Amino acid sequence: MTYKRSILYPLSVLCAMLITSCSNEDENKYCSVSGTARHYNDPINAVKVTLVKEGESVPKHLAVTNSDGTYSFTNVEAGVYNIYGEKESYVSGYIIDDGVLNHRTHTITLSPGQEKKVDLLLNDHSVLESSRLTITDMAENPIESITIPKYASTYAFQLFNKTMDPISWQIYDVDRNVVSGFIGYEFVSYRLFSGVNPTSGTLQPGRNVAVTLTISPEVYTIESYQHGVYQISLSTLDPPHIPIYLPFAI
Repeated sequence: MTYKRSILYPLSVLCAMLITSCSNEDENKYCSVSGTARHYNDPINAVKVTLVKEGESVPKHLAVTNSDGTYSFTNVEAGVYNIYGEKESYVSGYIIDDGVLNHRTHTITLSPGQEKKVDLLLNDHSVLESSRLTITDMAENPIESITIPKYASTYAFQLFNKTMDPISWQIYDVDRNVVSGFIGYEFVSYRLFSGVNPTSGTLQPGRNVAVTLTISPEVYTIESYQHGVYQISLSTLDPPHIPIYLPFAI
């Protein structure tokens, strides 16, 4: 009788350990994703946020942002996903993946047990569509955002008048773009742009004009800068006054 107990006891302990181990493995394979949807610094409520697993077309998870723009997903399997935010009059722009601005894709990678923070930055699509001015790159391809190549000293884009009437325009909010970060142990802040040329003008029907942004060289001395979304604003001076917010990343 004593012999049987000596065998059964270790077996019961082993089974308990296996059950606990499997339970922990099940818990650790799931991830969570949370963040905020916003237009620049303004949170957006009622944004439909979807997670679509790579290689699939049907969303695996769906959430709607709260009044403060926040959303969250739990019990998400590890893997590679595309994340999107949708709301009428808005279009998905950039994402900030665990503090790192991603202006190229909407793809995130989840490791087992990871708690990931992803902020969604949406553009106001209705403003861009209603404008009588078209913004293009230098190859005349329409653009809604700008990515400045690393170490570029200037960046140029074009404005095109697609109407039958002259349009007066002006660029503003250039000086509001400040890049902050560290040089060694010193925290510094520099204006992103040292100039813009031209800042205003009148476009005749069917004509275009190139606008050149000059990037401050001090920006590139920052060893680790704080990622963020920057913008310049463009407005037509004649009624109706239509502001256009052009986001960009460096």
